[in-house]
Amino acid sequence: MASPILITTASEIDALAEREWRDYLANLALEKAKSRFNERTIQAFLALANERKPAEVAQELGIAENTVYVHHNRVRSFIRKTITELKTDLD
Repeated sequence: MASPILITTASEIDALAEREWRDYLANLALEKAKSRFNERTIQAFLALANERKPAEVAQELGIAENTVYVHHNRVRSFIRKTITELKTDLD
């Protein structure tokens, strides 16, 4: 069982809340991306985001290594734009 997190100051509480808010926005943006891009594009994005080697990902997905980078950059740009829009809408 995980140890409970002990928070003792207001700044620690604020930092935790900010991390949780960023994670929430990132997850919402990723879900939006999943509905916009095909599964292979999302797989390429997630693989690079999880520090897998582009050549390995390309071979696994049956696409060119450059295409892995293109997919990753398109999804990353979409997620960044979506997070910006969500911050405006939800703040």
